[in-house]
Amino acid sequence: MTLSPKVIALLGFGEAGSAIARGLASDGGWRAQSKPGDNAPRRLIAIDTALDKDARGTALGKEARRLDLAISDRYDAALSEADLVISAVQGEHALDAATSAAKFMKKGALYLDLCTVTGKMSDEDRAPIEAAGGHYIDVAVMGGFFASGIKAPMLVAGAGAETTVAWMNANGFVTTCLGPKPGSASSVKMLRSVLMKGIEALAVESFVAAERQGILKEVMEIGRAHV
Repeated sequence: MTLSPKVIALLGFGEAGSAIARGLASDGGWRAQSKPGDNAPRRLIAIDTALDKDARGTALGKEARRLDLAISDRYDAALSEADLVISAVQGEHALDAATSAAKFMKKGALYLDLCTVTGKMSDEDRAPIEAAGGHYIDVAVMGGFFASGIKAPMLVAGAGAETTVAWMNANGFVTTCLGPKPGSASSVKMLRSVLMKGIEALAVESFVAAERQGILKEVMEIGRAHV
């Protein structure tokens, strides 16, 4: 699989989608680059069903115009122009986004799914994309877009993950390849979340026990000394 997109479509233009768009549209970013043989400018397009529906939707439109990218509130034939589709909708809308996009995606287009939180969700999203002839890649976002923008760390898995990671890292992303099995990136993210919540729960229980024994200050000081 080769990856040299001329048109990139973003599904969802909230915090994640707009952060990615800003990175790709920045000076020196993907859109600003040109290579010998390019016969058309690189383009970004976006789809967000909340566009102009309320104050938030109005703000989405303003940001899209500021970045000089076309944005729509519906899935339509414009998606057929995209070589790369990045889905950054909320998790509960991931399957709807994949199913809607699959109706218009051209065969061979790459679909990066940033939305799933479990391996099962990844399998569900992958089915309509592959049925339409697209290539599905599972991407787990391991940091926040608000602070890091396009450089929020990500794990990438699926057939062609190595090629995808090479392209992403060359275009402003910070990604790590987990191998060819789709769903493994989402599974790692889920297990990491379980582990962190378990550590937090143990810490709270330890502090409660220390408070009951009158040694909370000492325990906290020990904890700070070992951080």
